Amino acid sequence: MPSEQEQIKEVLTSIFPFRLLKEEELSLVIAQLETIPLEKNRFVYKEETSADHLFIILRGRVSLTRYNDEEDKEDLISILKTGDILGFDMLDEDGEYI
Repeated sequence: MPSEQEQIKEVLTSIFPFRLLKEEELSLVIAQLETIPLEKNRFVYKEETSADHLFIILRGRVSLTRYNDEEDKEDLISILKTGDILGFDMLDEDGEYI
């Protein structure tokens, strides 16, 4: 089984813009990443909170939901998988997750 670093490199080289990086640049990016294991039903972030992280799914799936006040329930927006990215809101200087 490949090491976590090898798995990260494999995922990053399959997605834009990371696949455009040279080997040395990719190594610098990988050195800055932090992996966060998540348990089922744990929130990655909530709407209207300060956007300060970009997330790349290394393994597994993440359900993207939005709370529906009118029906008092969570609505499924999308299911993200390995290589998908979420949290682009952090690219805005004063961004909040939407």
